[in-house]
Amino acid sequence: MSKQDQTEKQQQQKLRADENRRVYAKYGGLAFTLAGAVIVGVLIGQYLDERMQTEKPYWTAGLSVFFLFVSMYSSLKDLINPPKKK
Repeated sequence: MSKQDQTEKQQQQKLRADENRRVYAKYGGLAFTLAGAVIVGVLIGQYLDERMQTEKPYWTAGLSVFFLFVSMYSSLKDLINPPKKK
């Protein structure tokens, strides 16, 4: 194998490794996105429950589930149809 072939092979390996890191970062952050959305829903729901003085935490439950479904929809949409490469 010539020196040029080795260099090309190393460059290809580096490109694959960079692509793998991007994919892992994208999908690794998915759990944090889902958790963050639920936390935002809970905090807004708690505020509304306190503000409206409800007996049971209807707003908290409803908004946390709503934010969970919205973030899951967004995540699944990206998983099924990933954005096109530039």
